[in-house]
Amino acid sequence: MIALFTSLTCEQPLSFVIEAEGIVPTDRGHAALRVYAEASTATWRAAAAERPEATEHAANAEAVQYAYFTTSAGLAHGVVSGRVAAAFEAEPSTRRENARRALARRGLW
Repeated sequence: MIALFTSLTCEQPLSFVIEAEGIVPTDRGHAALRVYAEASTATWRAAAAERPEATEHAANAEAVQYAYFTTSAGLAHGVVSGRVAAAFEAEPSTRRENARRALARRGLW
């Protein structure tokens, strides 16, 4: 996913078709949500030591939600809460729209 999202960030306009399931176009680029086993992300947390809230969240769960975002500023990715994950819900809802607006204010959606 990192390689794909790096390509999505760097190549504008895109010269390829995205066929990976679950990648959502946003106003600023693309986003995707994946669920990983906590054990898989354990090694990633060491690299994110400057973000203790993400590390604490991942340590307390068997499965963690991990999001990827492309923006004009680059690639952003990491463990996310259920409130952020709501942005990826398929069905329109107030919860989904609130999550997307919050991400847009952060420059991620």
